[in-house]
Amino acid sequence: MKLNFVKMNPAGNTTIFIFDQLPRSIHGKVAQYLMKSDFLCADQVGFVEKPHSQYATAYLQMMGGEFCGNALRALAALLFLKGYPRIYKQRETETDSSVNISDYTVVPLEISGYDGILKVGVKVVDGINGILWSKASIPAPLKIKKVNFNLPCLNLTKEGTVVKFPGITHVVFKNITLEKKIVFDVQKQLRIMDSDVDVLGIMSYQPNKEIMTPLVYVRASDSLIWEGSCGSGSVAVASAIAVEKKENIKGLKLKQPGGEIEVDIDYIDKKINKAIIKGLVSFVSEGKVWLPNLL
Repeated sequence: MKLNFVKMNPAGNTTIFIFDQLPRSIHGKVAQYLMKSDFLCADQVGFVEKPHSQYATAYLQMMGGEFCGNALRALAALLFLKGYPRIYKQRETETDSSVNISDYTVVPLEISGYDGILKVGVKVVDGINGILWSKASIPAPLKIKKVNFNLPCLNLTKEGTVVKFPGITHVVFKNITLEKKIVFDVQKQLRIMDSDVDVLGIMSYQPNKEIMTPLVYVRASDSLIWEGSCGSGSVAVASAIAVEKKENIKGLKLKQPGGEIEVDIDYIDKKINKAIIKGLVSFVSEGKVWLPNLL
């Protein structure tokens, strides 16, 4: 099986995009191969499909049917570089942003885990080296709840904040040293709460240093990855802070293993109304990859 791919790097959250139209029933298996170190080695895989709406540039189906903010930002940057249709210029001033963007290009996209079109802003930072900046609106959390988790793998009980989004659920722990086994301890308790999830992120957050470490499990590809960064996980951390402090979050810069993501949260009437993530995206590679025949 020969596939066309592009590999992008949104703040260290390396993402492979497949442009061949494949049955969704094999997306998980294809992703398993592509993410391996002896193939293309990445955190995640997204499949670029034709959009449902005439106003969108493309539809992004993630490997587990989840929503992914970093993949959304990366695909927008890629489609901008390739000159896809239905993208347009927009002028805006963000004096508090780490990147000066007096005007940028808007790429309207559809994505799994979200019903509608999301407008992603893109601007070139270094055209010679394929470095861009992009920002994306993220769906507000559906639910935020504090839960005491029994974690036998760490021999402790720890309070975490469960932040549920369409297609993915994150649990935010403060000042905790993660081990991969923690995912299975958390899954077990979520099942008891009748909240079993197909895509689960565990976010370790150090408030004093603004450092976040993301660990993400995707059932469809049976992958458990220490991600370089996580867009929706960054929003989960910022949302947990906003709810705890009962205030807006502006320009929170979360340092992660592969890069930095900036987050804005609008907290109004005791709930999260709007979330935006911003950060750099770089072009890594493009070509063809040969896999075993999975059809």
